[in-house]
Amino acid sequence: MRIAHALLALLLPAAISSVSSNEEPPREAAVPADSTVVAFWPRDADDTLSHARDPDGIVWLSSSSGRGFFGTVTSKFDTFVQTALHPLIQRIDIAWVPPVDAESTTFDQFFSHSPHLVAVHSVGIHVQVVPVFPIDGQTFLNEAKQREIEANVQNVLQDAISTSGVVPEFQAGFLANSLCNYRKWGNNSPMTSASDPSAASSVWCYTSSFSFPTTVPIATRGLPAFKRTDDATTLTTESPERESALGIYLRSKVPAFDYVSRVTQVTLEQSSSQYRLSTRVFEAWTADAHQIPISWQYDEHDGSKTAAHSLAVSSIRLDDAPSIEYLSLEQNGEAEMITKSSLMLPKNQFPGYVTPASVNVSIAGEGFHRRYSIDVDLHGAQRKCSESKLLLRVPLSHDVYADLDELRRMERFGELRLLAFSKHIEIERPSPVSPQHTIALEFPIASSDTVHIDFPIHFRYQAPSESDLYHLASIVSPEFFLYCPSSSRQSEPQVGQRDTDDSSAESLDAAYFQRLSVKSPIDVQDIAVPVGYLPHGPFVSIMTLSVASLGALLLVFIAVTTKTPPSASLSSLWKLKSA
Repeated sequence: MRIAHALLALLLPAAISSVSSNEEPPREAAVPADSTVVAFWPRDADDTLSHARDPDGIVWLSSSSGRGFFGTVTSKFDTFVQTALHPLIQRIDIAWVPPVDAESTTFDQFFSHSPHLVAVHSVGIHVQVVPVFPIDGQTFLNEAKQREIEANVQNVLQDAISTSGVVPEFQAGFLANSLCNYRKWGNNSPMTSASDPSAASSVWCYTSSFSFPTTVPIATRGLPAFKRTDDATTLTTESPERESALGIYLRSKVPAFDYVSRVTQVTLEQSSSQYRLSTRVFEAWTADAHQIPISWQYDEHDGSKTAAHSLAVSSIRLDDAPSIEYLSLEQNGEAEMITKSSLMLPKNQFPGYVTPASVNVSIAGEGFHRRYSIDVDLHGAQRKCSESKLLLRVPLSHDVYADLDELRRMERFGELRLLAFSKHIEIERPSPVSPQHTIALEFPIASSDTVHIDFPIHFRYQAPSESDLYHLASIVSPEFFLYCPSSSRQSEPQVGQRDTDDSSAESLDAAYFQRLSVKSPIDVQDIAVPVGYLPHGPFVSIMTLSVASLGALLLVFIAVTTKTPPSASLSSLWKLKSA
């Protein structure tokens, strides 16, 4: 039963309460890991896995279709930091979505709809800060409080995850007011939830999105570094020790195999003391191999055993009573036996119909004022919904802005619905002193499977440069959500759902919004924006002064040489109107 709960926890992660104290910050890097669960799945939900043990005790998993594997790794450990979490912060989530082609219907079915994942389909580094509940709107929207939280988040992330190139370079104003926890967005739209004081605090958060630094090698982008020592797992800055969460499990346990990271997320919450953070790592990956090795043998470090569980899901059943069959290890004395067990899944946690959409994003036009063009092929995903709508949560970096007055004019003509936490976005500020923003745009969906979205986007002026004529302005893709008002509603817990599940109130059946599954992560759009070239400064100044001087001389010349005839007085021109 413990293994079953561990597997269920993979699918339905629950939040951990935070505790604070007045301890001084210790110097150790980390404490021993609490637990690690490695799960192997069929890459596609209609596939099955079989197993065979070799003489060395290694179990080889085989895909019946040969389409490969999907896997997850979850790990929990404590990390010591020098900066305690701000009292208004419940948790910090940071996710890395690399630009990879790693399709998996298993991922789409069981994991992409989790409200605990910050981002799934938008390539980049995504930060989400969830405030403590309840939080009133005045505190949430207070700029001074937001700057305090922002400074604290920057210090905590750089302290806890200081690997070079993994945490982005933060600029003042990087946290934007936003909406999270889409399963609680209300029965109409996030606009309703945001304006309802009784419900808003459960969906408010701060977010920011970044492209991957170009200085980081492509092979390591999207993967925070971890280090496995004799008694601990910790985040590290040592390049030779860079490993993904799965890499730690594979090292010295089983033969390595090639895999691709689909998404990695680290969650930081307050632990048992002020300067100790409970750190949870989730990594999803895919592998094209026909066979991969796994092992249930524990690693021995100085006579101690690491708390690691290995699971293999052999088959998945998606019907009125969804369930999975999984392989686990049972030990009876010195005897080891792999057994097959079945786990019933809470039906209302997973969508019964998942067809990944095809999304094509482009930036049309030239210059600083362009159009954000998006084509979405839903492949019939909205047919179970009436009056369906598509909602985009759009991150706006320091380099770009949206003219809210322009969008409100489009809203008056029924082209879209706008949600913005600011009455206006300052459009004249240059990029170095501009904050990030997040807006939500809602578009109606016609009966066709294809949706075309088009709205204006503008680029900010960049700081002048000594060496470059252009600056690459990065536009991170929005997250897509499908609004289904006619989806079924179930208030009673389903078979296999425990009453204590924190996520039972966030079931898909009770939610009106679902995260739209996308075939492959949508890449960042890099647009070359012209910048002031400082070596041209003297030339530009001389030319400007020359042209201005010539213009002034021309005006003086015209004023002197042009003779104006004397005008008659007004009194002489006025005549009494005859009766």
